Amino acid sequence: MSSIMPPDGTSAIDRQDESPFFSMPIELRNAVYEQLFEFRDQHVRSVAGIDGTQQFALTPCIAPPISDDQERVGRERFPKNDPKNPDLQPLKMRRIASSWGPHWMCEELALYPKECASGTSEGWIADAAVSRTVYPALLVCKRMYLDLVQLAGSKSDLHITDLQTLHALSITLSQPLTLFRELETASAQSKESDGSSVHDVEVRTWRSLPSRLLARFPSLRRFTIWLDHNDENNYWSVVNERAVLGPMECLKTIKPDLELVCFLPKSHPKIEDPQRHYLPTNEGCSSPCFEIRRTLRQRWRVHRSGSDPNDSLTFATDFPHILLEHYGSGSLGFAKMSLAEKEEYEMKLRRNGVDVDNWIEKNILNLRLFCWVHPNRQNPNFYSLQSCGRIV
Repeated sequence: MSSIMPPDGTSAIDRQDESPFFSMPIELRNAVYEQLFEFRDQHVRSVAGIDGTQQFALTPCIAPPISDDQERVGRERFPKNDPKNPDLQPLKMRRIASSWGPHWMCEELALYPKECASGTSEGWIADAAVSRTVYPALLVCKRMYLDLVQLAGSKSDLHITDLQTLHALSITLSQPLTLFRELETASAQSKESDGSSVHDVEVRTWRSLPSRLLARFPSLRRFTIWLDHNDENNYWSVVNERAVLGPMECLKTIKPDLELVCFLPKSHPKIEDPQRHYLPTNEGCSSPCFEIRRTLRQRWRVHRSGSDPNDSLTFATDFPHILLEHYGSGSLGFAKMSLAEKEEYEMKLRRNGVDVDNWIEKNILNLRLFCWVHPNRQNPNFYSLQSCGRIV
């Protein structure tokens, strides 16, 4: 972890012209740096400095690229050792509850570096902890600091996982559903919020995003956003995507050459609405001025109940629902299907007038699964991981 700003920003920089290294052209110095260090994408987060002032910390991004054809539903976050080991339960719950979304492993590296360095985490996290990081070299001198920061800026993307550290090129937000609903409300109002809402600061920050980015990054070329809510009782499509991403429409209009990509969970055909969601243009919907990429939503969630001091691990379904079969019997033949084939199969059922929810209950949920229906049967998309048995 390293502060983005130099330790002492007040004194002038010594150019060190007598140094053989710094007397070389910058192109040669950059070639040396690239041989010595790994320039990964970086996560930027706000931390409290020793003197109590706000500073920004960097940690490398070790997450694989976001893809819409992989079934990353949360099970990949489970520790690799025996899941029955009670010592692994806190680690499992922590990973599932990560607000860093698909960058949960980066959170492990950023917030729990001692565990990663000691090898108590998986090998790929431990390896990243001892990789050829550039951070120690940032403290050599100001001249090298400037060299490395400029080179890293051309080689790496910056990732932001909260709305308080909004100085980014890539934003990953897994936030409460209430925030998305407040963003929808704010988009319909002509005046600013009175400051009484729970997420007032986040709403103001999000809505001012275009002006902030243009002011801080006038030469910004690429900007990526990943969004999801963390309410296990609701589908993603209860969110008004067009209202939430309204500021992005404005940003793209102002800066049309910006490469803007938004990663959103797959929309649910049962409740999708062209007035609220970005749907394919072949369905008669207006296309956004930026790219939308749909990804599979995280299924495994941590359920916290105010009346129950113990958190539970839940499986919250969303489209496509037949992924449930992945955790049960393979007798229906879905195991060999790709994600796209499963999605198309479910869409075909719906087009043929099949009540998919009822079909799933009869053909999948009656099989042996690793979950039982949660006692709250008013939430048919909510399952609680308890034991292996039949639905009762």
